Amino acid sequence: MRQAVLFDLLTALLDSWTVWDRAAGNRDAGRSWRAALLVLTDGCGAYRPRFGGW
Repeated sequence: MRQAVLFDLLTALLDSWTVWDRAAGNRDAGRSWRAALLVLTDGCGAYRPRFGGW
């Protein structure tokens, strides 16, 4: 069984949308990439601590 961890370090930034736009080369591509990440993130279900919590 494959397992993956999905995270987005850029969500900690105040304006991560601009960072995505610049990384993608233009606003349309950046918005598309960021929207796709949000779909993947939301589809992963509720948060589960990796090591059973603190």
